[in-house]
Amino acid sequence: MVERILFTTVLFAIGFGAFLWFQYQQKARISHLNDDGDVILNRLSKGKPAVVYFSTPTCIPCKTQQRPALDRLESQLGDVVQIIEIDATEYPEIAEKWGVFSSPTTIILDRHGKTQHINYGATPADKLVQQIGLSTQ
Repeated sequence: MVERILFTTVLFAIGFGAFLWFQYQQKARISHLNDDGDVILNRLSKGKPAVVYFSTPTCIPCKTQQRPALDRLESQLGDVVQIIEIDATEYPEIAEKWGVFSSPTTIILDRHGKTQHINYGATPADKLVQQIGLSTQ
């Protein structure tokens, strides 16, 4: 019994470590993009944090969960934050360049354009506000 628990714990630790390594690699990939050649970075307003949102037309969680969360975020923070939506099926080269492999994926950029957080799957508005680091008051 102890061996099974130990084996499960080791497998969990390896899986979690692999996930953290993947996120680190994805953040490093994004940080090496430059303003000149990247469509998303060219659209950013300097000095404002951003949420880069990758979706697809057939993604149900994108429409039922993530889009309403982004609308709530926009109503709470207004023009303090910019939201950039990218259709990954229309622009697969951008999704690949940014390391996006599923939708919805949201990437939080700070006011300098540096990656702070990467969320795979639908992310609630409260968590996005927290990740952006701005108060709604």
